[in-house]
Amino acid sequence: IFFRQMIWHCLILAVVHFAGASLGVRRVYTYFEGKHGNTPAQLGVWTKCWKEAGFDPFVLNETHAQAHPQYPSLKERLMAMPTVNPKHYEMSCFLRHLAMAQIGGGYMVDYDVIPVVALLPTLPQPGNYTVHGDGGFVPSFVSGKASEYLRVIRLMAAMNV
Repeated sequence: IFFRQMIWHCLILAVVHFAGASLGVRRVYTYFEGKHGNTPAQLGVWTKCWKEAGFDPFVLNETHAQAHPQYPSLKERLMAMPTVNPKHYEMSCFLRHLAMAQIGGGYMVDYDVIPVVALLPTLPQPGNYTVHGDGGFVPSFVSGKASEYLRVIRLMAAMNV
């Protein structure tokens, strides 16, 4: 059902005129490690849907985070934090922010988030760290400049737990 819903959304995007096309192609990022039950097929659907919505989708992974000079110290601190989730899942949730800081910031969405036509034209240019949708509780679609992603991951690493 999950894939059927995603494919249905892609078909809708293929036949509906995208009102924000005049904004030009914008890059959108996701973070994918393939370690927590996700599949390359999901990533393929994600890529197809964002391309059809006029975006340039790009997949980040831990290699991008490792290129940041603060990677060793931040990863060490984050690995020490307690979690109820599998550690590799939690690390992906943290390290995607460092990967975004390393590549210069922008739009980042989870690989299971696909575009909805009504939302796309209202997106702001990346600036302050912003969680879009869900009332700000689930960072499945965020935007910000590089310094904002770095600020957020530093705050996460500085938590006293």
